[in-house]
Amino acid sequence: MLRPNRREFLLVLLLMGLSSATMMLVPLWAKVLVNEIILKNDFFLLFRHLMWGLLLFLCILFLEYERESRKLYLGNAMEAGVRTRLFQSIICMPLSIMPGHQTGDMISRISNDVRVFGDGMREGIFNLIPNAMMVLGLVILMVWYSFTLTVMTLLMISPMAWAVGYFVRRIRATSRHAQEKLASVNNMVEESIRGLREIKCYGREEFVGERFSRLNEETLQAHNQQDRLRAINPAIVSCQTFITIGILILVCSWMVFRGFLPVADLIAFITCLLLIFTPISRISASLGLISKVFSAMDRFDEILYLPKESVHAENLPSLPTIKGNVVFKDVYFSYRRKGFRMEDISFEIGPGETIAIVGPSGAGKTTLVNLLLRFLEPISGTILIDGRDIHQHRIDTLRGQIGLVPQEPVLFDATLRENLSFGKMNATEDEIRAAASAAYVDQFARDLPNGYDTPIGPYGGRLSVGQRQRIAIARAFLLNPRLLILDEPTSALDPESEHLISDSLRTLWHGRTTIIVAHRMSTIRNVDRIIVLDNGRIVQNDTRQNLLKEDGLFQRLYAYAVSLTDDGWGRKIPDSASLDC
Repeated sequence: MLRPNRREFLLVLLLMGLSSATMMLVPLWAKVLVNEIILKNDFFLLFRHLMWGLLLFLCILFLEYERESRKLYLGNAMEAGVRTRLFQSIICMPLSIMPGHQTGDMISRISNDVRVFGDGMREGIFNLIPNAMMVLGLVILMVWYSFTLTVMTLLMISPMAWAVGYFVRRIRATSRHAQEKLASVNNMVEESIRGLREIKCYGREEFVGERFSRLNEETLQAHNQQDRLRAINPAIVSCQTFITIGILILVCSWMVFRGFLPVADLIAFITCLLLIFTPISRISASLGLISKVFSAMDRFDEILYLPKESVHAENLPSLPTIKGNVVFKDVYFSYRRKGFRMEDISFEIGPGETIAIVGPSGAGKTTLVNLLLRFLEPISGTILIDGRDIHQHRIDTLRGQIGLVPQEPVLFDATLRENLSFGKMNATEDEIRAAASAAYVDQFARDLPNGYDTPIGPYGGRLSVGQRQRIAIARAFLLNPRLLILDEPTSALDPESEHLISDSLRTLWHGRTTIIVAHRMSTIRNVDRIIVLDNGRIVQNDTRQNLLKEDGLFQRLYAYAVSLTDDGWGRKIPDSASLDC
């Protein structure tokens, strides 16, 4: 975290040292003021000494200003650096471990926890260092003026040091608890916004509101507990300070009356004593903030040390331009937590062949696609493309040659043009327009306020479901891959829109190896072959005509789908029938 800002950190340390050293001159200035000037009744010397004091004060102000401004800059830079590292870790984590992490919790770590870390660095660690320097220097001066009084002072403040250490440990524990509660609040806000339609549909606004209020109250209590502990710390330091100063004034007065301590040394020692308790109070407050920094760093480590995909592994060769031959050989995969597994998955897809994958919900259709894209890794078995093991080549060169049209496309808070070119960032204007025309995106793009440069909102919220799906199809046209995966691309379209792009989809997959995860019969009408999955196994693999003649799962799924397509008027609509059951 410090490495990119090492020079700035060293400069801040230098300014801290200079500021503390300059502050050390104040007791000496006070001693000379009493011993050499006031006792001699020389007003000219007094005036000159006061001017030197003013200059010393201005130097202290300048150094403190430079120290604070540099400190704030360094804190902000470190905060930005940590945020970048966390984001990179999140987007580089394998999709297989993503379900174990809540979206709101990760957002909280990258926003709230990073802010806690930044505040702790700026007001905690960067305040601790100069104040510790000042305390050390003042202790040395106090020893120089009176060793006896210094020992007495240290003995009297030792209980305060123990109390501060105890509360710092308590603050660290409560801080982590408060951060976890705040993460839960963020997670509930995120899922409630995404599920707002369902909340309103079922009339659960009051229920969700009460649930949020309870969670928010728990978060408030956790933060109040943390703040109470932080408030106790300076109170203990202040109380101990008053007691120590009171006792030392009595002792110092007795020593002066008995002639054991010169008046000038007494003034210098009292000045050191008055100066030292301010940095001690700041150190106490800094330790409370630093404990929160450590709690935040513990939560950072849980993200930073997650496994990472070796997308750009330099020790593996790039996958050459593919022709589209896909082979699964005895592939075995298991979700350890869910217990679902895929066994003995073996099949071959020829170059340019179009196949559909069908089966009941939970049969493993999406898992199969994820294995090909290496979002998941098989426990055993081999997946080959053009005779090359995909696990022996770089992931980025594999995925860069596969086009994916998901059932629920993800769009970003950017312009329509930027979303279209997401899969091919160097696409020309003519290529973007051609892909948009092929997917019928240009039909609605013309009606947008700024055409292709119109922002479409978070998740593409300013567009209809069908329009978002057409953008996902246009991305595939733009990428022009040799291997195409379609996860029921027309499922979200109305009949008119589906009719518009059906011919475009057939043009898109013509001459390419195409895998279609099918849920509707209209999608599999023109495929070359159908693979039927059930409970993680391939139970059938043949053409549509042959499977309809065979007494098997596909025939039952087809019959079940057709039986559900009566529109209420005795008319059958087989093309829209769902194959899921």
